[in-house]
Amino acid sequence: MIGSVGDEKAQALDKGTKSIHKLINAAKAKGFGCWEMQCLKQVFAVPEGISLSEYNNSSKNLSIEVELSDMELDSELESLRKELAAVKYQFIARSIRGKFGML
Repeated sequence: MIGSVGDEKAQALDKGTKSIHKLINAAKAKGFGCWEMQCLKQVFAVPEGISLSEYNNSSKNLSIEVELSDMELDSELESLRKELAAVKYQFIARSIRGKFGML
């Protein structure tokens, strides 16, 4: 009998927790829905008189520039890797010569 009372209380607590969770999620969803509408209307709205095609073309040019700079960076990175490998090789060679008394 005592065990069933504990189970009933646990079930009631679980039910209450779930209903509070649902209420919080509903309020959160409503608040975020209002926030989303505000962002769409105010922040992401394109003002009248602005042509999107002008900006679309400029973004294509920007992506080409980014690709070129990425290629330049990749080339510079590869050059630095080769230079680092050469320095490591020289360091190892000197270490080996020093251990064995070679010049």
